[in-house]
Amino acid sequence: MKVLLLILLVISAPLFANTPKLKSGDIILLPMTCYLCKMIEAETGGPYSHSGVIIREDSGELLVLQSLGSVHSLPLSEFLKMKDPGRDVMYLRPHEFVGRDMTAKMLAIFKSDFEGAPFDHDYLWDNYSPSGEEIYYCSEFITKFTNRFLRVKLAPERTYYYVYPKYWEKYFNGKVPNGVIGNNPNTFLKYHQLGQLNSNTRRP
Repeated sequence: MKVLLLILLVISAPLFANTPKLKSGDIILLPMTCYLCKMIEAETGGPYSHSGVIIREDSGELLVLQSLGSVHSLPLSEFLKMKDPGRDVMYLRPHEFVGRDMTAKMLAIFKSDFEGAPFDHDYLWDNYSPSGEEIYYCSEFITKFTNRFLRVKLAPERTYYYVYPKYWEKYFNGKVPNGVIGNNPNTFLKYHQLGQLNSNTRRP
């Protein structure tokens, strides 16, 4: 656990005074407004219900890779339109990415191994479609994608649904997957909350 807690940096506020300081591999945590999003935030004990990975193209355009509906990319400006107004986003950068340009490697792996994969509405860590294709929820995609480029991997944790059990019993049709391996957007935030990271949020 001590090794894992050192994996991520929270980028300092001056670095994000202008979005051109963002770089490929930065993780963005997003608060959203939907009812399910509120349930996720309450259940996971944090302010974030969605997440993505930044890609800076050679042209300078900032994209976000995300799993929502399917695994795909979209402009950062479109991603931020999903943000709950008046609340902050958070950006995290893996220590191993500092001083490295990850763009070409990340785009190649994304397009060959992840793009187009379906979204996992069951929030299971190792879940597959009937055709045998792996499917991903948002923070699972980020972790598995980012781990392809890290020597020290980001580890999942146990997932529980205890705050609003009746809601989740209905959502999962009576088969709530308590205690299974997984993660959520606030799993990344925990590295900061445990005192191993500097605090930073940014309101675009």
